Amino acid sequence: MKNLEKVLEEYLGIKNEVVAGEYKPNLEVKATPTKRYYDPTNVGIESIEKGGVIKISLEDYTITKKQQYEWDDNFIVYEFVGNHSEGVSIFHHIEIEHQKVLLNSKPIRFFSLKSENNIQEDITLSPIILKYNDQKYDKIKTQKGILFSNSNNTQSMMTLYQSLENENEYLLLFKNGSENYSAYLSEKIKDSSINLILPRG
Repeated sequence: MKNLEKVLEEYLGIKNEVVAGEYKPNLEVKATPTKRYYDPTNVGIESIEKGGVIKISLEDYTITKKQQYEWDDNFIVYEFVGNHSEGVSIFHHIEIEHQKVLLNSKPIRFFSLKSENNIQEDITLSPIILKYNDQKYDKIKTQKGILFSNSNNTQSMMTLYQSLENENEYLLLFKNGSENYSAYLSEKIKDSSINLILPRG
């Protein structure tokens, strides 16, 4: 096992010296210390590319698709499709109340959503309250922007609703192009549940 002096010198560039019988630490630090370990804190979720891997709650998800939305407020939302042992999962990396979060999103039927008075409304009207499976969701954000993909760029609109009963549960609605509607029931993933990020395969 390495002693403390060797660890300080190897990883932090701190070398201790003995001068005139006195123990004197040399606190001069190397400009670019060499790291011999993987540091996940330097890797952001947005850096994951196709073929990369994210480990959530000790389960690996291999990313097979990545899409990017750019909204009018210059914020970017990333959509990832990941394969794992039990099938396919969809994730959205989004900003909610000035904090970037990762959502585990399950596709649901758009026309299963209803307004509070049970009258189906067009998503472009963005009703304040939506109902899904007898739960109510409050609208917290509506944005317009562009969906960037390999084939073409499409005008898009996103509306985000938060559950009135569970602050970590959301409805995420997209309208891409003139008729392409999609809806997701999304749950916030705790930062502590993200175990590892490998941006590329």
